[in-house]
Amino acid sequence: MRQTDTLRQQIIVAVGAGLVAVIFLAAWVLSLPAPPAALLTAAPTATPPVIATPIAVAAQPTAAPTLQPTAMPTPLPNQAATALPTLPPASPPAPTLTPPTAGPTPPATPTLMPNPTVPAPTATPLPPLFIDVESPGYETIVRRPGAVTVRGQTLPGSLVQIFNTIRGIGQVAYSELSDADGRFAITVSLDQGLNSLEIRATHAATGAAMREFWQIRYAPVSVELTVRINEPAGLALFVRESPLRIVGKTTPGATVVVNDLLYPDVSANGDWSITIGLREQGEHTITAAASLDGKTVTDEITVTYTPQ
Repeated sequence: MRQTDTLRQQIIVAVGAGLVAVIFLAAWVLSLPAPPAALLTAAPTATPPVIATPIAVAAQPTAAPTLQPTAMPTPLPNQAATALPTLPPASPPAPTLTPPTAGPTPPATPTLMPNPTVPAPTATPLPPLFIDVESPGYETIVRRPGAVTVRGQTLPGSLVQIFNTIRGIGQVAYSELSDADGRFAITVSLDQGLNSLEIRATHAATGAAMREFWQIRYAPVSVELTVRINEPAGLALFVRESPLRIVGKTTPGATVVVNDLLYPDVSANGDWSITIGLREQGEHTITAAASLDGKTVTDEITVTYTPQ
């Protein structure tokens, strides 16, 4: 009986020791830090220790029971308790450079160029003012009673004035504007004897002015009035060229007109010349008329124009 109690006590002690060991083992496992979630999924689940429950054997009356020691399994090491190597912290990902979105190309800013300096137009300088008396010549003897036509040239647009002193009247002025070519023709009354004419020209645009003195002698002497065409000469005249130059002579102081249209200049000696154009083939009549002291005389020739 005493042996049975002793065996029972030993069994109780053994069971209690096993329970204590299990409690301490569970407390130690719970005190460990929790493993990372990644390791929890990978680590195998620890198998709890199996404690064999002792089986009580009834005492046999014939033989004393033999105490069988309970084999305590060796607890497996908890793989979760094994220290895992510390992984270095992952480097932050490098920032991805986003290429700039290609937008519309802005228009190029025009380069402002300085305005070129445009030189002001330079006015063409006018030639100096002048007076050119073409007819009658200086100290010409005029036999036409009382008047003479003074012809000449100056700058275009000039006011031409001719002053003469007539006995019993005083100074008389005659004026006109020169034409686009600067030409003028002014008829002036004359006194018997020497006439000193003052010819003035004033340019309308510039205001420039000048004067010229011209002498003409009026001698109303009764002379024979004549006019003659000297060239071309002959009775049957055939010409092949156009224009045709006509040369003639008249009484000094007379005025000559050709074909009632052209007025050649008459020199102090009565010589004159002019050029006329022949447009149609065939005969052409050329007439020269001279006038003096109210008288008029004529001369004419006939030419046959046969162009080459």
